[in-house]
Amino acid sequence: MRIIDNSLEGTGINHYAKALSYYLEIQYDNIYNPKHYYISGVLNKLKKHIGKPLNDTAIFSNFMAVNRRYKKEYLVIHDTFLWDYGKWYERLFFLFMNIFEDMDKVFVSNYTKGKYGEGYVIYPFLYEGFYRIKPYPRDNYFLIDSGNYPNKNIPEYIQVIKANHDINFKKLGGYIGDFENVKYYYNLPYSSLPIVYSSSRVLLYLTKDEGFGYPLAQAMISRTPVIMKDIEINREIYGSAKYYDNEIIDSNKKINREILEDMVQDKDFLEKKEKRIRDMVDPEKLKSQWWSVLK
Repeated sequence: MRIIDNSLEGTGINHYAKALSYYLEIQYDNIYNPKHYYISGVLNKLKKHIGKPLNDTAIFSNFMAVNRRYKKEYLVIHDTFLWDYGKWYERLFFLFMNIFEDMDKVFVSNYTKGKYGEGYVIYPFLYEGFYRIKPYPRDNYFLIDSGNYPNKNIPEYIQVIKANHDINFKKLGGYIGDFENVKYYYNLPYSSLPIVYSSSRVLLYLTKDEGFGYPLAQAMISRTPVIMKDIEINREIYGSAKYYDNEIIDSNKKINREILEDMVQDKDFLEKKEKRIRDMVDPEKLKSQWWSVLK
């Protein structure tokens, strides 16, 4: 049995695949080819329907990882963003890569399953260091952990950064501009993430859409307050927020410090969110769900 990945090192899908390999104790194969990513995806797709099946079980981390015909196959669906936010040719590519795909599907959230179709829902494992997280002294930095994809809503992050000169931000996930109050962290190892999260004052999380949302889950388990939008996937993972972004950030993108302080000081609320996510992504529970599907 193996997990076959086709993603760039350090991305959410890459993290997902490695964590699945670690907790299920199965082989991890990464077939990512940055020079011929889309071409290799198409060729692998065609190759899958040719030849004798291999006597093995494969879990594909995403549809781009589908590369051979195995005796038993499972496809993990994280989101539908290539279709939702992609250009016209990316949408055609998405349709081509998913057509005639009859293998069992595993979704990372009920929200994603609702957008896509039939299958199992199993939440992702977190990096194992988050399950053993210890409290660290909080600094005054606001954490932004986001890539630059359209759903991430980078223009609004920039507006908030510019409007709040006296707030310092830590940025993970790529460059978004030259600002005096933004400190960038590049190629941060997973082992450092629990410290970064648990030492941050707040997670600024303005994404418009997610399939699951690692930053939100990681903030919850770290008892880090979150400024977030009131969207369906956030409600599924976080439950009800004490405040949403439109209550904390005004029309000029200024952050209300009084409301913010109330969020930071409500330890009981943050403890409840930690308990919620620990139950949701409990490793033993997730392993049991996976083996129930695989067997």
